[in-house]
Amino acid sequence: MPRHRHNNDDQDQGHGRPPPPQQHRNNNGDAQGPQPQPQQRQDHGEERPPPRCNDRNEEEIFGKLKFTMPKFQGEEDPDAYLSWVLKVDKIFRIHNFSEAKKVAMASLEFEGYANVWWEEVNKKREKEDLEPIDTWEEMQEVMHTRFVPTHHKRDLFNKLTQLKQSFKSVEEYYKEMHMTVGTSDQLSEIPCYVYSSRSHDQCAVNT
Repeated sequence: MPRHRHNNDDQDQGHGRPPPPQQHRNNNGDAQGPQPQPQQRQDHGEERPPPRCNDRNEEEIFGKLKFTMPKFQGEEDPDAYLSWVLKVDKIFRIHNFSEAKKVAMASLEFEGYANVWWEEVNKKREKEDLEPIDTWEEMQEVMHTRFVPTHHKRDLFNKLTQLKQSFKSVEEYYKEMHMTVGTSDQLSEIPCYVYSSRSHDQCAVNT
């Protein structure tokens, strides 16, 4: 009687051999190797803090701020000029403009007499072979000489004297004094000082 060959495939699977790794097929039907298991998060649900805003991002944010440069007519009013300088200087402190661009941007807002005066200043400096005004600080010095008269200090002192007589509270006077004078730079031009918080402000101007 002929011997039959036994099929050992079923027996081999029963001797503890691990099954082959499961293969995945892609969209084209090609077999792929075992897929890696997704990595578990180690933060246990903790939210990461938002990235800090560096100086570059802050510069980009401030650089996108919309602003309107104020006009300057060149009127014979020192307070109007000083108010204009204060607004323009605030814009320049926020934006990182070059000095030459500051001068150009400020001069573009000149109208009326201010525009005519600025052109004459540049022509005169060119004729006298002087360097052009290319910094915001130098531009302010030239404009201050022209649009803030020498008696402006005396006028401010007179205003402060009237304020001191009309206000009983030192705090009220001090606040109104800054509103009248404007910036601390203008206040430093007036020889004014406070002896104490209980006394009235004492001011004196050399005649």
